[in-house]
Amino acid sequence: MNSPVTYHAPVANAGADQTIISANDVTLDGSSSTDPDNNIVGYFWTNISGQSMYHLLNANASRTLLINFIQGTYRFELKVLSASGLFSKDTVQINVSNTPGQGTYFPLTGGSNWHYFFSANTSVPDYVI
Repeated sequence: MNSPVTYHAPVANAGADQTIISANDVTLDGSSSTDPDNNIVGYFWTNISGQSMYHLLNANASRTLLINFIQGTYRFELKVLSASGLFSKDTVQINVSNTPGQGTYFPLTGGSNWHYFFSANTSVPDYVI
């Protein structure tokens, strides 16, 4: 008689928390996640807290780029799925600060979700997000 096969859940690793200053992008890195059965079939990044003013380039990759975010604290959850259907989750916190002289975001008027970004000592916006 054959013994039943025992599967093990993967171990999600969303990486270390990060504090950045007025950056335009940050890498979310779950590539250190492991599976004792060597059967990871999916990575799923989800914003669980913080502003929604950002763009996540690929929410289904082990490593992905987060761009166009504004000052604040963000928490992202990484869910790692194995071929056996087992999964685990881990979270990472991204703190984005805006030090004096680094630039400031201002919302456009009229209820728009767009923001101007001004570098230090200028009256012309560098870009709009």
